[in-house]
Amino acid sequence: MSMIKCPECGKEISTKAKSCPNCGYPLSKKHSERQSKYYVFNVILIVFGILMALAVLKSNGGLQQNLNAALISWALIIGGVFFLTAFKKKNKVLILVASVFYALSFIAALRSIQIAPAYLMLEIAIGLVLIGNIAFAKKNSII
Repeated sequence: MSMIKCPECGKEISTKAKSCPNCGYPLSKKHSERQSKYYVFNVILIVFGILMALAVLKSNGGLQQNLNAALISWALIIGGVFFLTAFKKKNKVLILVASVFYALSFIAALRSIQIAPAYLMLEIAIGLVLIGNIAFAKKNSII
């Protein structure tokens, strides 16, 4: 069972509560649905990072000729894990660290757009997930 802060009074309450036991503020199931959506987006980026890392390791050029792709993949994996942990623990520092890793992968993908146009789609995905994560953290009083 995870805990959230009540939007009204700020007390820690269960995500399963229908209303805040302290102030009576009604909670909807939409919160947990929204939270799971952000988890899914981060898990998708982690899976993509893992697949990308495996592709780099199996490619002919290896790590040396695919340094940007390797950087992007590891930054996605580490950033995603930090975001999932930050959401679970409601930790501001972890959100900052995760944001740095996502920003690093975003910058590396931006440098790689000249190599393959598919990096543009990756750019958009990373940017949207990063903005969404920060908005989610702000809305739920994590940051």
